Amino acid sequence: MSAERDVDLHSALAWPFFEPRHRELAARIEAWCRSNLSHVEHGDVDSTCRQLVRELGAAGWLKYGVGGVAYGGHGDTIDTRAVCLLRETLARHSGLADFALAMQGLGSGAISLGGTHEQKTRYLPRVANGSAIAAFALSEPEAGSDVAAMSLTAREDGDAYVLDGDKTWISNGGIADFYVVFARTGEAPGARGISAFIVDADTPGLEIAERIDVIAPHPLARLHFAGARVPAQPDARRTWRRFQARNAHARHFPHVRGGCLARLRPTCNGRRTDASRLAQDVRSDLGRFSTHASEARTNGVDHR
Repeated sequence: MSAERDVDLHSALAWPFFEPRHRELAARIEAWCRSNLSHVEHGDVDSTCRQLVRELGAAGWLKYGVGGVAYGGHGDTIDTRAVCLLRETLARHSGLADFALAMQGLGSGAISLGGTHEQKTRYLPRVANGSAIAAFALSEPEAGSDVAAMSLTAREDGDAYVLDGDKTWISNGGIADFYVVFARTGEAPGARGISAFIVDADTPGLEIAERIDVIAPHPLARLHFAGARVPAQPDARRTWRRFQARNAHARHFPHVRGGCLARLRPTCNGRRTDASRLAQDVRSDLGRFSTHASEARTNGVDHR
C-alpha cells in the first residue's frame, strides 16, 4: 500500500499544477520524514507535540505556514501547494507531525493576514522557528460550525477588553503559548459583531477548564475565560475583516476543519450547527471538485 501511495504522489508531482520547486520540496520533506519520524512516541502526547514543533521549526518546515519573509515566513504569501505537499507527506509518516505543522499555521493565520506590524513581529517569528505554539480558539459548546452564533464576549473596559465565556475542542489547548480567540464585541448581529484577540496563555482569567481525550490523541481542551483582561489591540473592532480572515486562512489548512460527514450532522456532542448551511457548503465543495476533475481530464489528466 505504501508503494502505491508513493507512485501516486510521484505521478501527481508531474502535473503542470506543480512547479519544479514543489517537486524539490516534496523530495526534501520525504527524506526528512524518513530520517526523523520513524518512531513517534504517543505515550505523552503533550511532550511529543512540543518536541515535534521544535523539530519542524528547526528544519524550516513551519515557515511555510507563516506569511511574510520579514516575520520568519518562507514567502510573503503562503504557498498552498507547498503546504499541501508538506501535510500529505507528514501525515503519511506521522499524524501528530501533520497536526503540529497545521496548527502552527492555523493558530497564527489571523495574525499573518490581519495583524499589525508589532503583532507580527512579536508572534510570527516564534511560530516559524518552533519556539512558540499557536492555537485557534473558535468553537464553543453551543456554537460549532455556525460560528456566528458564538456567545463568548469581549467587553471594552478602558484600555483593555474583558473576555468572558467558554471555548471548546481547541486544538493545542493546554500547551499553546498563545491563542487567537474570536469573541463577540457586539457592533452588529451575527458575524459582523465578532472580533479576534491574541491572548497569551498566562493571561489571568484564562483557565484550561478541561482536557479532552479523543480516539486520535492530540492536545485538545476546553478554555474558560472569567474576566480575562486583554490589552486593547489595534483595529480589534474591524470585526468583519477579521472574521473573513478566519475563513480565508482556513482554506490553507482545509483538513483541520473536519470531514464532510461530520459537517453534515445537525448536532455533534451537544453543539448546535446550521445543518442546511453545512449541506450547502459540502454541495458547493463537491461541485468545485467535479469541475476541477472535468477540466483536468479535458487537459489529459485523470484524477481517478
